[in-house]
Amino acid sequence: MSATAQRTLKLFADDGYDVIVTVGSSISNETLAAAKKISESLFIGVEQPQTTKISNLTGWLFHEEHSGFLSGALAALMTQTQRVGAVCEAKFIDPIAQILRWLFRQARSISIPK
Repeated sequence: MSATAQRTLKLFADDGYDVIVTVGSSISNETLAAAKKISESLFIGVEQPQTTKISNLTGWLFHEEHSGFLSGALAALMTQTQRVGAVCEAKFIDPIAQILRWLFRQARSISIPK
């Protein structure tokens, strides 16, 4: 997962995503490394407690519905490009799938005039 997650995070940043959400504790190291390298993107690590403080990274620990809802809302409110990307440890794991459903549902529901 490590190399794949790193490539995907770089791809999102290179493609202009200004808010990138990662989901799952198993990719917290990749999220931290990407946030250190890609300072122009903002990162939200869901289910990832952050022990190192970095200005463009926040870690969230909530129930699945709350994590997805809040991540989607925050990403929608913060994006300047109207593009939000998510990288997850495995979308077939039910709690991860639940977070993703809520994240994208909420992100799509918020339309802020720029």
